[in-house]
Amino acid sequence: MVRSASCTFQSRLCLRLFQRKTWLCLYHESRAMDVSGDDRQIIYLHLPCLPIRRMARMQGWSLQEKIGLYQREKGADRLVYLSAEARADGVQAGLSVADARARHPDMRFAPVDHNADQALLTAFARWAFRYSPVTGIDADGLGIWIEATGTSHLFAHATDFCDTDADDTDSGLKAMCADLYRQISQTGLRASIASASTFGAAFALAHCHRDVSAQPVHAPARRARMREALADLPLAALRLPLNTLNALSQAGLRQISHLYPLGRADLTARFGPDMVLRYSQLFGDQPDSQIPVQPVQSVAVTKIWAEPVMGYEALCHMVSQLTAKMAERLLDSELAARSFELGWQRTDGQVSCLLFRLSRPGRREQTLQRLMAGAAEKIDAEFGVEYSWIQAHELMVDVPVTALLGTDQDSLQASQVSDMVDILAARLGPDKVQRVVSQSDWHIADSQAYQPVADVTDKTGQWSMPVLTGLTSPRPVRLLDRPEPVKVVAMMPDHPPAMIRWRHYNWTVLRATGPERVGPRWWDPNRTDRLSRDYYRVEVEDGRRLWLCREGLVERGDEVSWFIYGLFS
Repeated sequence: MVRSASCTFQSRLCLRLFQRKTWLCLYHESRAMDVSGDDRQIIYLHLPCLPIRRMARMQGWSLQEKIGLYQREKGADRLVYLSAEARADGVQAGLSVADARARHPDMRFAPVDHNADQALLTAFARWAFRYSPVTGIDADGLGIWIEATGTSHLFAHATDFCDTDADDTDSGLKAMCADLYRQISQTGLRASIASASTFGAAFALAHCHRDVSAQPVHAPARRARMREALADLPLAALRLPLNTLNALSQAGLRQISHLYPLGRADLTARFGPDMVLRYSQLFGDQPDSQIPVQPVQSVAVTKIWAEPVMGYEALCHMVSQLTAKMAERLLDSELAARSFELGWQRTDGQVSCLLFRLSRPGRREQTLQRLMAGAAEKIDAEFGVEYSWIQAHELMVDVPVTALLGTDQDSLQASQVSDMVDILAARLGPDKVQRVVSQSDWHIADSQAYQPVADVTDKTGQWSMPVLTGLTSPRPVRLLDRPEPVKVVAMMPDHPPAMIRWRHYNWTVLRATGPERVGPRWWDPNRTDRLSRDYYRVEVEDGRRLWLCREGLVERGDEVSWFIYGLFS
């Protein structure tokens, strides 16, 4: 795949490096000056609808539908996240899926995928590097935080927030929050943004302030004014567990202001040290350390050519030289990469690149050379290439292991298979080489699916498939492309077949095992199968063993049909 850009690669790369180094320098200078307490600036971005939006987009659902995401709690599937339409219809979090489905048959349900939500939050946090080099995620609170200390003043003159009565730091923080709110709103996400001198205060305002959904909320830096701003917030803003909140409510404590007259020792004796710790972190009396996300690693090899490179042989030499240096760089760094970007800049300033992917992380020079063997044919050099590069992405640590001859045949064979797959994918196209992946479905026709090798989520390169021993009957070694209809003679309508007519021949059944009944997907409103299926393993007179299926049940008045789905031998 080739893509072009009007700006030069050097300018884009230099701009990113300059911005990153500028943020880091400003941040470390502020830390060196012992910035703490009232001088810190924390921005919290709360994205309450993120799981619903992600699932709706993945499933192709409309946001105007009633959607609920559930997880297993106390032996039952209970709702965790709800769409706005579901909440408006009276559905509440904590309700079991069975009760919600009985009350709202048209409601859509899906299990919560915390890993996918966390990955999306991490992507948002890395996107926020444009505001600060130190950002992080709050997976439990569905939010990201930004350490704006030392960088907010850069936004002081960016918008109309230049207040003559406020210093650059104050106006810069408001301008940064306003720009962040505008950027998130353009994506269609509902966001709540708050800033404060502590993480706990920013979290509390972003989650519980009544006006935070309309515009960013800023907590005053002075402690006395911050206490006033946080006084009316509920105690749920302290990030306390449900049992502690219930105990506080039974004691008549429902707002943060209710804790102000009470001593810390009395609160510790009554509600435990964890509750007092959260209360102290709200005002910065106790440290509240958060782990920042790390930027995506990449390794790049660049080359500025003295003379413009043109012609097929010269371009092949250029690609070969870059791949050799990349393999050496990865080996020295003890890293392996799964995707590579081969880019070039022509003499007229046009920038283009080619993307290559491996089925498993690698770094061997022979592998990279074969992977990019046809790259020179796809390069449109025009009057010559003056600058080129290779950048490696999706890195992983790969410490070199020296294996004795004849003792590591499995790894060698796996490496050779991966190299062959990568070469085929590079020559034929990434979508032409596919592998079979398992699907969670009892219907054997839907229990496997084809997926491009380059798009697999298995980062380790292991191609093993879990086997559910004892949960299912033996499956045929060969499935027919399409189930073939057959005519069946049975002693009784619900008995195994005694004779079948298939492909214009009559086959006498000697032995039959079954049935194995598989019901329809009653929970899926978009299901296409409406009938139950009974599967039989039968052996006919010539020794063939067939896998028969009866669709429909006689006792339910269904129209019964018989099909052959596969062969055992």
